[in-house]
Amino acid sequence: MVGVNLIPVDVQNTQRWRRHFSVWLALVLSAAALLVVPVVIGWVRQSEANRLEARNDELQSLLARRRAQVRFIEEQTEDVSLRLERANALKSKRAWSGVFASIEERMPKGCWLTSCATDPSAPAASGSPGRPRAAKKTGDSPEPDRKAIMLEAPRKLTLTGYATESAEPYQFVYNLKSAGLFSEVAMRTSRLEPALRGSYFRFELVCEW
Repeated sequence: MVGVNLIPVDVQNTQRWRRHFSVWLALVLSAAALLVVPVVIGWVRQSEANRLEARNDELQSLLARRRAQVRFIEEQTEDVSLRLERANALKSKRAWSGVFASIEERMPKGCWLTSCATDPSAPAASGSPGRPRAAKKTGDSPEPDRKAIMLEAPRKLTLTGYATESAEPYQFVYNLKSAGLFSEVAMRTSRLEPALRGSYFRFELVCEW
């Protein structure tokens, strides 16, 4: 059976053009979608990277502040520790109140003291190197530990005063030697000088231990 198409040629061409346009439009839209998807993915990834970078900057800033606080606390702790060690070192020295009480007990009645001075006059703090601290991370050199406090203790005591009799300063020396408070007691000077509207024997003793 022979088929006859009664649709006018113009209409057929229009329909054929529409079909071709639909196919072409579908291809264009598919290609555009393939191009848009990577762009969208890249934009999303860039946004995420920017967010993570901003968060990293915030964390680095917070870490720097925390490190500064830790360093400050470490410095304060070390200062307190050094003060405690210095106080303990001072406490471990001679009981001066007991020493002065013993000196007063052995001083002749006609004598009185005008000054007492240690040599050195004040303890000088010095440090001794401590053990190096372990490195915090690979490649760091060992950090030296804080120095231990050592105090240079006085080794001498100079007593200055006056006596009514010339023999009393020598009696004072003898009494101190007999008491065993010091390893050595020596008379440095003893001479008659005017004092308190009279004349008295000014003496100076050096006591060592």
